[in-house]
Amino acid sequence: MINQLSRRSFVRRCSSMGLGVGAAALIGQAADESEKKQKTKSIRNFRETMAYREVGSTGINVSSFSMGTGQCSDEVLNAALDKGINLFHTCVKYSGGKSIETVARVIRGKTGKVHIALKDTFSSLEETLKVLGVGSIDFVMFNRHNADKFRKEIPDIKKRFLQWRDKGMVKYAGLTTHKQMGECIDVALETDFISCVMPSYSPSMVDDLKKQRDALRRKNISIIAMKTRGQLDDEQYPSQVQTVLSDPVVCTVTKGVKTIDDLKSWSSAAANARSGFLNRYLNSEALAYSGCGLCGKCEEACPENIPVADYIRCIRYYVDSEKTPDIARETFDELHLQSAAAGCTDCGACSRACPQRIAVRAEVRRTLHYFGSTVAA
Repeated sequence: MINQLSRRSFVRRCSSMGLGVGAAALIGQAADESEKKQKTKSIRNFRETMAYREVGSTGINVSSFSMGTGQCSDEVLNAALDKGINLFHTCVKYSGGKSIETVARVIRGKTGKVHIALKDTFSSLEETLKVLGVGSIDFVMFNRHNADKFRKEIPDIKKRFLQWRDKGMVKYAGLTTHKQMGECIDVALETDFISCVMPSYSPSMVDDLKKQRDALRRKNISIIAMKTRGQLDDEQYPSQVQTVLSDPVVCTVTKGVKTIDDLKSWSSAAANARSGFLNRYLNSEALAYSGCGLCGKCEEACPENIPVADYIRCIRYYVDSEKTPDIARETFDELHLQSAAAGCTDCGACSRACPQRIAVRAEVRRTLHYFGSTVAA
């Protein structure tokens, strides 16, 4: 958009040429409209009813609501495209590999409409691109949850990313994290190649990550917000979508969607969100929240290094809130949680560390009982 200074200069110049201020303003308005049309042409799958934001300084504008594909269907993903949604986040491991196949099926013949963000859990990027049916992806999301290990890996991560980029297989790099999020984002901020970060952004984490948000804004690195629902109910969640998007550093809310009705409600909330009002929300009752914040403090406090947060994520987020027991089961098995709690001494450090005052030990036991019952069934 033409900035205010250049617009004023334009009006003055027109006036000096003998054109009235009114005529100059009309010409300036026409120029604005022309530039807006040019910009919208560069946005994939543009719809007037959807809002779009740039991811950092990449030049890529993504829809303010985007699709997580942990569990997805052709029907919902096609409906998302119809609504102007243009970012799909996927992973080769989701639903045992079925989700990425669904994404590939839906975008076949429509790859020019979508941007793809892909977790780096693949064994071969080249083979994964073949599965997706694309020559390249827009974002490779490095999936890291331990800040110290992440920092040590940075040279190798950068090397791999640059190799993929030079081969034309990927355009930009990002970070996905749901443990030690502040610390992992701090590591990302130390790099010169990460364009976006994707933390768990539950209601309580919006405030907890303030320091990182300010630093990200200064470096023009965007947040792709995931797991934003926490344990909010259907009526509360659209308001939370708008709260998250009130922060200008957030470019999109990424969420798995199971029904067309939810897609309509949540994408509409995102499309109508206004940026720049986060402090007002933080100072109101909008963020009053008593559920799990997915902050990981329970796990950090465990003297036995038990992955406590993963148990809570499985039972409270995937089972209770998202109603996706298949993803919970998949996560539980992949992380070997059936045996990981064997070293628990029942010391209570996890519960004491929880800022939401959740009875963490009881939730770990509930998780084990839930999946033990499932196995027995």
